[in-house]
Amino acid sequence: TSYGLNWLDKTEAVKTEPVFKKLTTTNGLPNNTIHAIEEDRTGQIWVSTNKGLARLDPNNLNISYYQHSDGLQSNEFGDGAVWKDRQDNLFFGGTYGFNNFLPQNITKSSWIPNLIAEGISFGAKKTAENNFFILKPQSDHAPLHYIIDRNENFFELNIKALSFLNSEKSEFAYYLDGYNKEWYYAGKNGKLNFSNILPGTYTLKVKWSNGDGLWTEDLSFLTLEVNQYPWLTTYAWLGYFSILTILGILFYRYRKNKLEIRHQLEVEHLLRKKEEELHKNRLGFFTNIAHELQTPLTLIMGASERQKEMTGTEKTKSGISYFPTLIHQQAAKLTYLVQQLLEFRKVEAGFLKNQFNHTNISDFLYNLTEPFMVLSEQLNNSFTPEIEKNMLGWIDKDKTEKIIYNLLSNAFKYSGKQEQIQFSSTINKENKTLELLVANSGVEMNEEQINKLFEQFYSVSTAHSKADRFGTGIGLAFTRQLVHMVRGTIIAESKEGWIHFTVTLPISGENMEAKEYQQDNSTNEQPSYLYKTITNYSEIEHPESALENNKEALVENLLNDEKKKILIVEDEAEIRYLLKDILKNDYIIYEAEDGKSAIELIEKVMPSLIICDVMMPHMNGLELCHTVKETVSTCQIPFVLLSARGGEEQHMEGYEVGADAYIEKPFNATHLKIRVRKLLEYREKLHQVFFNDQDNEVNFSTATGIEDADKAFLTSVLKLIEENIASEELNAALLEKEFFMSKMQLYRKLKTLTNMTPGEFIKSIRLKRTANLLLTTNLNVLEIFYQTGFNNQSYFFREFKKRYRCSPNEYREQNQLIE
Repeated sequence: TSYGLNWLDKTEAVKTEPVFKKLTTTNGLPNNTIHAIEEDRTGQIWVSTNKGLARLDPNNLNISYYQHSDGLQSNEFGDGAVWKDRQDNLFFGGTYGFNNFLPQNITKSSWIPNLIAEGISFGAKKTAENNFFILKPQSDHAPLHYIIDRNENFFELNIKALSFLNSEKSEFAYYLDGYNKEWYYAGKNGKLNFSNILPGTYTLKVKWSNGDGLWTEDLSFLTLEVNQYPWLTTYAWLGYFSILTILGILFYRYRKNKLEIRHQLEVEHLLRKKEEELHKNRLGFFTNIAHELQTPLTLIMGASERQKEMTGTEKTKSGISYFPTLIHQQAAKLTYLVQQLLEFRKVEAGFLKNQFNHTNISDFLYNLTEPFMVLSEQLNNSFTPEIEKNMLGWIDKDKTEKIIYNLLSNAFKYSGKQEQIQFSSTINKENKTLELLVANSGVEMNEEQINKLFEQFYSVSTAHSKADRFGTGIGLAFTRQLVHMVRGTIIAESKEGWIHFTVTLPISGENMEAKEYQQDNSTNEQPSYLYKTITNYSEIEHPESALENNKEALVENLLNDEKKKILIVEDEAEIRYLLKDILKNDYIIYEAEDGKSAIELIEKVMPSLIICDVMMPHMNGLELCHTVKETVSTCQIPFVLLSARGGEEQHMEGYEVGADAYIEKPFNATHLKIRVRKLLEYREKLHQVFFNDQDNEVNFSTATGIEDADKAFLTSVLKLIEENIASEELNAALLEKEFFMSKMQLYRKLKTLTNMTPGEFIKSIRLKRTANLLLTTNLNVLEIFYQTGFNNQSYFFREFKKRYRCSPNEYREQNQLIE
């Protein structure tokens, strides 16, 4: 072929898919273009090419070739121009005749020329001697030796066969031991180049042919030693190691000498860390207890203000005035919280003592649990106390009362509506102990949370809890301390959505000290007065549910649709009742118990304003506010956040999600009413600017009661619209680009200030300009249509008539000034 000589082994030829091999100039052919092939009597293969005649030995694939200098008519031969006669003479035809010869008379030369090497250079610098070096095929000479630096790690040299006969046919191969992986056959190219040689010792070996396929043996020509950088030599590493060893010894001595000081510092650090953790926990505790106090304080202050405003004639169905009773109960609850805090400190200091009385335990437990049955009906929960009859024994009534109140109030607090709360009590006659079980559904806790449940200041909040609220972090810790004081045990377990508290109290009196006995012959099994007050759920009529209130609000809305609608989102029913009572005379009030139910209600009633607590189950107030403000259909609704968290950071967090006002608990009722009224009036003033049909020129500079920032923004938007009013490209995208606002930001801003979307706002300005031109110019309606940027006549006439209740010509006739 024109790309070399292809050959096939006999073993391959019998296969279905034989594999060919090839010979090219890299194997010794003078040229890759093959014109003719012939075999002589001895089995030698002769081929003609474009650069001479080649002979191939099939046994070892050695190739020798002959050219014009060897007597050929020329180096060029013709395709297929070969013939062998009976005497085995071969005839090859070429461009200048033909050659004929007897192959047996063509013998290979056994003489091998010497090799000359010159031009040796290292790192672009030639060697100082710059001499010629002769290598003889059979000589045993010592190789040249060179040492070079790391930055001169490349070299080159030239080699050539020293012959006047076939020097141009000689081929070369070389191998740099340590650098090359195998011999490199360079053909007739005697230029050797090596670069990027790593530090080490190398030996350059060469071999060459005589032009008739006979090669020399491997000869070592030179050895090369490449030095490493001084800072990476063995001595340098030994120095580094010595320095590091000295430094290590010095450091070890320093540590050894300062060991006592370090231990002292570690002890001080641990003590300080413990103090900081305790301080942090106490801060968290006081923060949480402050939040717990905010609810009764809010109800006390709000109820007091409402009581001052009322004549005292408002009664509940039971005939008892609601707010004074509420004040009394919430004040008692506040007193109980403070009392519990003080007793908690007494227990820690060891000043609280036991006072055991022989009591009818069954009657006492029934009196403690009975008020919670009323609460379960009001909260739509299932509460099933199971108390064994005729249980007698020695108990500390005060501590038992607090244990049961904390466990039951905790169960009601952390279980949602339509959940189950269980209470059971039995006597273990074998151990002479009272066993109490308090359990509630709707809460799931992992093992880590259960283990920390009784730790001081620990307040747990779980994703599965139906009521995700603040806790003081001392209720259960205080309960465990009380149980331990009376020599009992308490265990908490979480099982399949239930949490169980098991309390075991001794009642035999065998291990009690004499000073702990209290001889009380009154056999009074009634709880304390404070307990009765804070659990007197029957005396105060429980506020109606949000669902019942919303039904009444819908009826009121049908009868009086001019009243503004306010949605109150609060999980505390009493605070919802208070807020409703404050605002119900001026607004229609809707209620929601959490953020999720609020979203469903907003879609149905679309309130004029939303008042929302921050801490709520399922979805808190911040999440609800963000959802409302990021929703296209509700982003214009004013949003007021109520929270016991009054820090600047909490205020910024509220305004960051889009709240219009942030009011702290306990709040002032008058302040709340004024803030709500001002927010609604402000929105009304902005909206009136655009819907005043008496004035077709919108001018915010003369508008009163509007904040300067809002004036500036609306004026800029109005100016941009008026400058581009005739352009069909005037749309919301242009406003977004000019004011560097996202689509949602622009939509929310304009919807809040004007109660119009960007498209509606642009259309309103165009219609006002149309009305103004109809009254102040003699342009016909079609000319005005084009000047104001409308591109659809039917749409223009329809929107104009919808806004002004007449056609453009009728509007001009009815309102144009008569001269």
